[in-house]
Amino acid sequence: MEEKIESFIKTKNPNFSGDLIFGKNGIDSIGFLELLGFIEEELGVELDFSEYDPKDFSTISGLCQIIKKETQK
Repeated sequence: MEEKIESFIKTKNPNFSGDLIFGKNGIDSIGFLELLGFIEEELGVELDFSEYDPKDFSTISGLCQIIKKETQK
């Protein structure tokens, strides 16, 4: 799952590295919306932002934890 997310982010920013989704080497807010669409389409998971701390969405590892929790519901 992490590899798929990282690969998607690299299509938006080839210089992406590390775990942080946003910032100089990450994606912008539009890229994040596209990432959410990718997650819904590719993994069949619709994320509920109201249940999580926004900081959890700022890293690939945090996002993967949210996806795991959502798929266990």
